[in-house]
Amino acid sequence: MHIALQEAHEELQALVITKSVEEGRNLLTNAGPNSLAAELQFEAMSQDDLGERAHDDHKIRTALKEAQEVNAQLRSYIDGILLLIVDNCPRLLEIKTPPPPPAH
Repeated sequence: MHIALQEAHEELQALVITKSVEEGRNLLTNAGPNSLAAELQFEAMSQDDLGERAHDDHKIRTALKEAQEVNAQLRSYIDGILLLIVDNCPRLLEIKTPPPPPAH
């Protein structure tokens, strides 16, 4: 009985090794979604995507910084104009309410 168990164990080990070798061959040669080539290609694409995203992120941050600088310059310019108006002719800044529409 001990010999039979040992033989069964050896057969199972051989079967596991055979299946592992077959799976390894499939990973190397198969062009399916589980192939090593597909996995490496996906990883390379992911690295390219990360690089592109980082570049796009940098471009967006640069554009945002430039827009914020222009915004600050425009605010300063408008503040200067408003101060000149307040000093020289404040009535230009008065908001006049329109007269009510004529009743029919």
